Amino acid sequence: METKTLEGTWEEIARRAPELAGRRLRVTILDEPAEPLPLDVALAPLVEETRRLVGRTPPAPASSGDWSDAVVEKFRRRGFDL
Repeated sequence: METKTLEGTWEEIARRAPELAGRRLRVTILDEPAEPLPLDVALAPLVEETRRLVGRTPPAPASSGDWSDAVVEKFRRRGFDL
């Protein structure tokens, strides 16, 4: 028995009724694809989480006005040769 898959809207499938008359069919209703969210709406949770985390960042080391010194020292302690 040959299996054939047809996909489309009901109206598109119904146009093939003469071809399908007398045949056994299985109809599966597919979920509608979700509409894509606008970028500002999709990114809103990320922006909010960023705002929340900004207040939790540790202050820069008081001994140095340049934060890059602290980063270099951190990686030196981990064994990197900078």
